[in-house]
Amino acid sequence: MDKNKWPIAKITFIALLCLQIVTVGLMMLISHLWGEEAYLKHVRGLMKAVATESVQSVENLLQPAEHLIKNARGLMEAGVLPVTSGETMERYFFQQVSVNANFSGMYFGWINGGFLFTRHGEADELSPYVTKYVVKDKGVRKTQLVYRTAAFIERDRVDTPTDFDPRTRPWFKVVSDSSYRWTAPYVYFTSQRPGISVSSPVLNAAKEPIGVMGLDIEISNLSHFLSKNELSYNSTALIATRNKEMVAHTDFDTIMKPDPANPEKHMMISLADIDDELSKKSIAALEAEGKSFVSDDVRTVTLEFEGETYHAVFHSYNKLGLEWTVVVTAPESDFIEMIRSAQRWQILAAVISSLVITLIAFLLALRFLKPVDELQESVLRNPLTGLYNRRALDQFGDEMVKEEHAKGQPVSVAMIDIDRFKTINDTFGHPIGDEVLVVVSQRMLNVLKKSDILTRYGGEEFALLMIGADLASAHAVCERLRRVVSQSPVMTSSGNISVTVSIGVECIAQGDDYFRDALAAADKALYQAKRQGRDQVCTYSDLSSAETTSAA
Repeated sequence: MDKNKWPIAKITFIALLCLQIVTVGLMMLISHLWGEEAYLKHVRGLMKAVATESVQSVENLLQPAEHLIKNARGLMEAGVLPVTSGETMERYFFQQVSVNANFSGMYFGWINGGFLFTRHGEADELSPYVTKYVVKDKGVRKTQLVYRTAAFIERDRVDTPTDFDPRTRPWFKVVSDSSYRWTAPYVYFTSQRPGISVSSPVLNAAKEPIGVMGLDIEISNLSHFLSKNELSYNSTALIATRNKEMVAHTDFDTIMKPDPANPEKHMMISLADIDDELSKKSIAALEAEGKSFVSDDVRTVTLEFEGETYHAVFHSYNKLGLEWTVVVTAPESDFIEMIRSAQRWQILAAVISSLVITLIAFLLALRFLKPVDELQESVLRNPLTGLYNRRALDQFGDEMVKEEHAKGQPVSVAMIDIDRFKTINDTFGHPIGDEVLVVVSQRMLNVLKKSDILTRYGGEEFALLMIGADLASAHAVCERLRRVVSQSPVMTSSGNISVTVSIGVECIAQGDDYFRDALAAADKALYQAKRQGRDQVCTYSDLSSAETTSAA
């Protein structure tokens, strides 16, 4: 080390040590002066954070559904997507439902009573997707159920009589409107689970309604979110509409009850009917203070219940035409004892941590006395597809390979290229090419393991890192990718486009902890796949065999 830097280092060390001494002193003073009310203020802040996260969870659940309905209506009214009951509409609905687990089903109800509904299959149906067609045959309404695999292959088809009429469902009322509408929470006819629907009329060229298209979103996930984020053992949380209809609760079983008219069916209940006196008392305390149940402001109240003091926070979601409020209630006693216990260890922990932090900070200060280049934060994801980009692979790829090889696990790489992508761009335009890139990326992600790393390497090229896959396994994975991309056309704003990919694959040698040589070999195999006619998977050994055959 340069001796001229020692005075600076000593000064830095002494300054950091003094800073830590002052910090410890302040912490001791705060620990002495900071009373329970200050801690409870912090707890109320945590309650607000939970309420805010719950509101954000609501928005993350509902906003994508509204965007999809708007886009789908535009496709139908523009004539891109036929507004007729058949496999084309079913396939489109299937694609949307299959890529978003929060979408329970997508449907279209015609003004003549016809109905098409594609949904996730139930556990007892032994099929991941089911489509319901309701048609009128010789004056008799009947349901035709089509059971499909995840690859849209028909597994079975069953005809049954039905009394279901889409025109009687809550979401069909939007047929007389000009825009979309959200329903109040209700119980789905088929699954008997709570949900809401966003629906929109679809009009013909004369601006007359053809029917209503909608999307079901199961809201039981909101109850699971509230339960998972409980503040304490005795805290409760719920979500209710302006009309005090239940949406979600930490106790999921409290939001539904059997329908008196049909005990085999269920119905949503109102807040007044739930078995949660504490939450009802909290809302009564809010209204007693003259505050509205739905508001743009975050509201807090303090109340007494069964001899204990409770705090409640109210945060409303007031977007997309919905007026819902999250209510979080917790007893004061759940936190006071925990706070007092924490105070006893606070000073000791502060002293130990300050010494450790001072030493670490000193060592870091010495290191950064040397000139350093300006650090730049790199963007590691491609904004169009959401996949990792080439920089991310370059930064983390070798480290991942080395780690897996140390465990004795094989690692393989593949280069993937969309065939004739330039022709797609030249024929339909770059925006349509972007749509193709997004759909192809999603299709490939759907069949990969979570441990596999798919990156957009550049243009229409993708690089894939397959953890735990030898060459044979990697070849099988790539075959699945090739099939899932080519098995059905990509639906774009300009219509259906058939898309295939060519893939080159290679296994990284066990003694090689760097992926680049194997990726270069996979790239050569990719171009061999191109030369052999595209839409196929080649390994580097295939390339060697082809060269040997050519030489012979």
